[in-house]
Parts: sequence; C-alpha cells; structure tokens
Amino acid sequence: MKGRQRGMTYGEISKKYNITRSSIQRIIRNYPNTNKKRYPKEKLTKNDKRRIKTLIASQYERNAKFSINDIKD
Repeated sequence: MKGRQRGMTYGEISKKYNITRSSIQRIIRNYPNTNKKRYPKEKLTKNDKRRIKTLIASQYERNAKFSINDIKD
C-alpha cells in the first residue's frame, strides 16, 4: 500500500518485492477487507449475560439448586 501511496506502479512494486503484478493488484484491492472478524457472532447479548449472572447469583445466595434448563428458560 505504501508503494502505491508513493506513486509507484504495480509493475514497480512487483519487481521490488519479487511478486507477480496480479498478486500485487489483488492484495491492494482486498486490503480494506483484511480486518474482518473470522469468528461467529455471539448468540447472547450483553443484557442476556447480565440476566444469567443475576439469576445465578440470586440462586447461589439461597443455596438453591437449578439446572441449565432453568437458565435457558
């Protein structure tokens, strides 16, 4: 990217780094897309997580037993 910002052509960059011209074009064209997250989105929102923590804390104070199905509900 710095080479293009300095006014270098794709051919000049490819000779400098010994990479094919088409690879340089692809790298520069896809540069903004390299920061995408590569993991799935979380299924629980912050609010859901807070509710679960509150539920567990309240049950823990009462020494009550509960199952994962209670938390899911």
